[in-house]
Amino acid sequence: ARRQLAVAGAVLGVWSALSGGGAAAAEPLALEDFLSLVVERHGDVAASTARLKASRSAAEAVAASQRPTVGLRGEGARIFREQDGTASLYFSVQTPIDLWGKFDRVCRQALLAYDLRAARHGELVNTLLTTAESMYWRAVIARADVALYESLVNQRTEDLRVVRKRHEVGSVAKLDVIRAEVQLESTRGDLTSARTAYADFVVSLGALAGGT
Repeated sequence: ARRQLAVAGAVLGVWSALSGGGAAAAEPLALEDFLSLVVERHGDVAASTARLKASRSAAEAVAASQRPTVGLRGEGARIFREQDGTASLYFSVQTPIDLWGKFDRVCRQALLAYDLRAARHGELVNTLLTTAESMYWRAVIARADVALYESLVNQRTEDLRVVRKRHEVGSVAKLDVIRAEVQLESTRGDLTSARTAYADFVVSLGALAGGT
């Protein structure tokens, strides 16, 4: 969980906000950089990439098994007394003959398997990027909500201070003080909810960016 929050903190620059420093104290990572992190670090993408590479290697191995092969063999003999001898060098080219079209079928199957794997990989990445972009903007909005409610809490706090001073000198009724206190507590509750929602988005972003 700590690594997940660390990744998310890097994504949106949230440490100061979650520790009380204010939501606007750090700038979020750019969308393009965040999406790059998702593609580079997400576990599903890594697993799909490995399967795609394996499928490609299998297709290449099938094709390689049917390529012509070149053979080169040398041998020699020497009679030591007469300082004479013989030497031979043999060169050969072997080409597999596919009389029944078996190789053609196997090769097509391997290529189709690779194309299918590539299509699935592309679909996975596109779906993941769509989800990540949507989550990113929802987190940005949630971050703005936190900043808004922090500002409102500061304003309500100042309003309450002023109303209390005015009540002390008798210029406003006690009801005005109670109303200001209720407004402040209500806004503090909204701020708590906004911070909780933002923290949830931070965890989700961390998971998308490869946090575990």
